[in-house]
Amino acid sequence: MPDWIAVIILGIIEGITEFLPVSSTGHLQLAERWLKPQSELFDIVVQCGAVLAVLLVFQKRVRGLAQEWKSPATRDYLAKLFVAFALTIVGVLAAEKLGVKVRKEDVAENAWAVRVALATLIGGVLFLIVEGWLRNKPGRDGISWAAALAVGVAQIIAATYSGSSRSGTTILFALMLGVARPAATEFS
Repeated sequence: MPDWIAVIILGIIEGITEFLPVSSTGHLQLAERWLKPQSELFDIVVQCGAVLAVLLVFQKRVRGLAQEWKSPATRDYLAKLFVAFALTIVGVLAAEKLGVKVRKEDVAENAWAVRVALATLIGGVLFLIVEGWLRNKPGRDGISWAAALAVGVAQIIAATYSGSSRSGTTILFALMLGVARPAATEFS
């Protein structure tokens, strides 16, 4: 298969999975095993493209945060984002210091592929359970401090378990704390 076709297919896989609560990185790297393995730089560039797409999808919200950064509600939201992010960094660095494997390449190839499949299955089952539990229960549109902290913890879990979905994990934690689906997705 020509390189350019593999690159297009991998870009499509990354683009689709970025907007689903599954590991976009895991699916990208699994697809590379069947197509043509790419460099780490390729993975970074294609993921940056996906992040830019996310920013385009949420451009109205991002613009609003930038324009209204002086308002108390916006500062509160940004503080919660910062705390969730800082908790993630501290937790992942602590996990690495304790010897927890954080990156895909730290896990044997066959075991890693199984972990991606298992993480996807577990995530799907958890979403079904949480959605069933939340059926007909309205969620809050705001992000509480508890939800912000839970999102940070969820990020740590996703980072330390190869193949788990960062967005799926963080959305699940926020939903379990009563955050409405759109607000949980946006904060994630």
